[in-house]
Amino acid sequence: MIIFQYKDKTHKCVSEWSEISLEKAVEVMEVAESFPDNLKKLYHLSADEKKADEYNKVDKLISDKQRFKEIPAIYGKIISLLSDVSDVDVNLWGPIERTAFYNDYIFKFVYGLIVSPFDYKAENIKDFEFRGETYYLPDSRMILGNEKPFADVTALEFAEVADLEINSRELTAGKYEVAANIVAILCRPEGEVYDEEKALIRAEKFKDLPMDIVWEVFFYTLSVSTLSRQRKLIYLMRDHLKELQRQSDLD
Repeated sequence: MIIFQYKDKTHKCVSEWSEISLEKAVEVMEVAESFPDNLKKLYHLSADEKKADEYNKVDKLISDKQRFKEIPAIYGKIISLLSDVSDVDVNLWGPIERTAFYNDYIFKFVYGLIVSPFDYKAENIKDFEFRGETYYLPDSRMILGNEKPFADVTALEFAEVADLEINSRELTAGKYEVAANIVAILCRPEGEVYDEEKALIRAEKFKDLPMDIVWEVFFYTLSVSTLSRQRKLIYLMRDHLKELQRQSDLD
């Protein structure tokens, strides 16, 4: 948390992902949706140094009205969400002040939600505590069915994977509302088997999870997904080699 002063008032603003709840992140994203389309493009283009020329072209498409009135107005709303500056007080800030403060302290969080949290370094946690309960991330075997085809996975395991797949697709589309569902599917008290009804109830509580925990689970699912794709490639290569060997034997 950073402490800053504006005129005669002292304010606080978030400075770490751990200070932002998932529910607050969803609110920020809802406001960021009102960014002009070209500004959204700039966020994505800035992630690739090779697209600097395209970035500059898009940047020039932003009108003065957008740059000095519409965008700073949106910045003000996001500043109010991530600090204790009220809507009334932020209206006293000029567009240059809002833009400067946003760029210095807020941008990294909005960029992280829209594109990727470049400033967050995953700690690869195995568990976390929330409201007096310890929740454990599964190891990859629980998600991948112990490297077996789906036909060999129990119905309960299949339901878990299927629900995870459905919610992950929505998260990829930028719908952070489902992030709580994903955490509830993956993270459970020790020894608890997956139950969809329990997961949905728990997801309501997980809306208050800090974003550092959400990112840990997010990066976990990425690593599992990558591992799953690697294994699929290995299986495809193995089957291909077997087919080549079979054809060679026939010849």
